[in-house]
Amino acid sequence: MSEMREQRTDRMPVPTPASPRPPDSRTPPPSSTAADRDEYLNAGLRPLTCAQCAAQVRVRKHSPEQTSVQWQSDPSACPHLARPTPNRPPVAGCPALTATIRDAVEAGLIPTGTQ
Repeated sequence: MSEMREQRTDRMPVPTPASPRPPDSRTPPPSSTAADRDEYLNAGLRPLTCAQCAAQVRVRKHSPEQTSVQWQSDPSACPHLARPTPNRPPVAGCPALTATIRDAVEAGLIPTGTQ
């Protein structure tokens, strides 16, 4: 008598290759990626100098509510943003720089959104 083996119909899933490893962070990105990154980080930024303390910044406004500021000089030189002491708590922003940005937007020096 021949021995019959029971056939399994529930097969194990075929393993799929692991997703590719991310590129080595020490490897420079492709030029298109570097260009995209540069565009994302720098497009639309306009140089501006604070009217009070002469701090150098670059500013971009995506909308009336949103403002991006990149400091080009040391922000601790700003009297409003200087390092806090026990008698001077930290502040969220510089009112003089905010006023300078507002004035530049009103003068058309910094476009808002798609202007």
